[in-house]
Amino acid sequence: MLDWPAKQQSYEDSFTFYTRIFRWAIAHFVYDTDQDVWGVPEHWDSLEDLEKLAEVHGKVIGDCDDFAQLCRHALAKLGIPSRIVICTVENSGNARQNHAVAESPEGWVLDNRQPSVTSWPALIALGYKKDCFGPLTIASMPMDHSITWFTEKERE
Repeated sequence: MLDWPAKQQSYEDSFTFYTRIFRWAIAHFVYDTDQDVWGVPEHWDSLEDLEKLAEVHGKVIGDCDDFAQLCRHALAKLGIPSRIVICTVENSGNARQNHAVAESPEGWVLDNRQPSVTSWPALIALGYKKDCFGPLTIASMPMDHSITWFTEKERE
């Protein structure tokens, strides 16, 4: 069972709070591919999947969308809305791949590839692109795992 983080303290600004959530998620997460964990190329974990992995392995094991889901569920348990944003990132050899991150209502990004909570301008400077779906640039995954697509204009 996961020991979910505590709610925001009155003395915490939003960056400090999301940094605490990020550090909690990093401490409870080990990266591995869905192929290795589930035997399939892609698998989106439910809250029950995350808790079962943590119960069996002591941590959640998964890929970027599992980390984003872990952050999202932690925030939801505290009553804070968030969403998963799909973007593209460059890997070694200039290959690009889809990547999932959690985004707070204030715009903080919780990304397992980064050493701390960050912002979209910082990620874009690192080569992240939010336009991986052509004119449909932002994807948000509600807790029921259905996908809602947003245009860049709708995101603003």
